[in-house]
Amino acid sequence: MEYKQLVFGDDGSPGADLAWLWINCHQWPRWQIEILTAVPPLDFRVRDSPPVPHLWAPPHPRRVFSDTGFEAFSALCVEEDPRLALALHADMLVIGARGESLLKALHIGSTAEWLVVHPPCPLILARHGRVTRNVVVCHDGSAHAGAAVDALCAAPWLEGTRVMLLTVEHGRHRIEVDGSSCLNRLEAQGAHVRCVSVAGDVTDEIAKYVQQNDADLVVLGTRGLTGLKRVGMGSTARALVHSIEQNILIASAPEQ
Repeated sequence: MEYKQLVFGDDGSPGADLAWLWINCHQWPRWQIEILTAVPPLDFRVRDSPPVPHLWAPPHPRRVFSDTGFEAFSALCVEEDPRLALALHADMLVIGARGESLLKALHIGSTAEWLVVHPPCPLILARHGRVTRNVVVCHDGSAHAGAAVDALCAAPWLEGTRVMLLTVEHGRHRIEVDGSSCLNRLEAQGAHVRCVSVAGDVTDEIAKYVQQNDADLVVLGTRGLTGLKRVGMGSTARALVHSIEQNILIASAPEQ
């Protein structure tokens, strides 16, 4: 049987502790987990090949709760820039927000913001350890939003959650979004889905809605900007990271 892979990026911070708690508050049958610790190298010399993560015994090992249901567990370490070490292809990547202040923790160049702007795979930025019961899925009809819904549907703990499928009308042009496909996929996984439409600034309206409806998790797609666009252009995902306190699941569709 082929298992799905969850990678937890562990930097030993309080934010990572919360992310670890969030992982352990859910059940993961038919999933395996890797805890990956990236140690920035002392020098940045050009290497003939990228470093390979190796098994290690951390000084303060993480303990997996007995009822999570993981099929396999391993702790890995690699000497590499964390932004590069975590730019891998997994079924889900979970990281925490480092430090007490989100605005201080997430800045251009930080591992979290780097991954949020261009997630290499479905990414969860966890800021609390609560069980996921209420989910807001932001849907704009794009392939990236569809990829985020696919990532949520793959979560083995989705059954029984309440999901609000949210669309935001903005500007002078009405956005026609057919959410029936997403609704059907979510309901097929046992979620209780309700469709909601609001109007206004996208970031402001999403932030307002998730606060008013006590969301545990916000799900959205991102275009995955690179290069100069990545530095100079904002994105809804990046803006929300700075404006809400909920956990966020971000994904992008494969490049065509």
